[in-house]
Amino acid sequence: MHIVLFFSHGISMQDWHSAGILSREIRLYQEAVRRGITFTFITFGDKQDLQWQGVYPGIEIVPIFAGREKSKNRISLWLHSWYSQFWLEDKITRPDLVKTNQILGGLLAASMATRWKTPLLVRCGYEPYRFVKASAGSWWKVKFIHWYARTVYRSATRIHVATDNDKKYIVAQFFSRKKQPVINVHPNWVDTRRFRPIFEDSNRGSMVDGRVLAIGRPTGQKNFRLLIEAISMGSYGLDLITDLSPESVKLRQYAVKVGADVEFHSRVPHEELPEIYQGHQIYLITSQFEGHPKTLLEAMACGCAVIGTQTPGIEELIEDNVTGLLVAPTALAIHQAIVSLMADEKYRQRLGANAFKYVEQHCSLDRAIKDEIQAYVDCKVVPDISEER
Repeated sequence: MHIVLFFSHGISMQDWHSAGILSREIRLYQEAVRRGITFTFITFGDKQDLQWQGVYPGIEIVPIFAGREKSKNRISLWLHSWYSQFWLEDKITRPDLVKTNQILGGLLAASMATRWKTPLLVRCGYEPYRFVKASAGSWWKVKFIHWYARTVYRSATRIHVATDNDKKYIVAQFFSRKKQPVINVHPNWVDTRRFRPIFEDSNRGSMVDGRVLAIGRPTGQKNFRLLIEAISMGSYGLDLITDLSPESVKLRQYAVKVGADVEFHSRVPHEELPEIYQGHQIYLITSQFEGHPKTLLEAMACGCAVIGTQTPGIEELIEDNVTGLLVAPTALAIHQAIVSLMADEKYRQRLGANAFKYVEQHCSLDRAIKDEIQAYVDCKVVPDISEER
């Protein structure tokens, strides 16, 4: 059984590697390979992506810019990626299924699924139209993303979303009552064999007293300025793992300006993250909006007491005072939540234990594998191959 996976627009294997997430992103497909399925990855990379050719058995890498320099011009990038369908049809034998990694990049996948006359499985890790509206994008960008997403959704055999909230939004925004899509909720997953509480493996890591943790890109959406302002109000410190970019430089300057104890750390490979989570008692996420945040799930799986703001994507994941704390998106509210958790070890441990149980029950890798294989069955392309070969 052969499946062609189209990467998100503009994203390459090299990008996954540079961000330290290659091992995480490819893990689900490695498990599917162990069950007899093979893949072709269509990436938006250049010849650098070919260094992974043969590294992962059962996975072929086809970078659409391998034969030419990858343009930094957005229009040129879109045009070349769109015209790549003409040579992709000749290069790749008709697959049994086409899948998208995200909505953006899905237009090319939808076109190729039509050419190959194969089912299209659309994965929506986050809803781009919703995100661009929340980010106050320009009117033309909002219109374009709406058209793009609508085209991809309506081309799909089945759609996978991370949350029930996204499912309802997609139905309301892109479909009529006469044409209802087949949408399944498949939450983001965490490998709970590796991401698990420190109290279950006392030989790993040591707790960092008086410091809290946050991870994410230094964008306005992540709202790290608010978090840094909250940190400046207390005697505790923040370990912030983020990209090294001009935006992170501005955050450093802001931390100095407000007198916040913030240590900036560059991205690390995904396999090193469990020990970092396990080494912190409290994890914070203060984004203005999220989809189904993977770092929050990972922190919960490692037994951190998590604090999140009452914003879309976060408030759906944290059950207040059960699996974490939900607070108003103000510096004072965040500060007060940190102080309350710092002062009560049993409270932290109770929230952390509940958070781990939630992730293990709802977002484990084992469950994700079963859901993924079932999706192929539902698309009527494979027999029942849920057991490892």
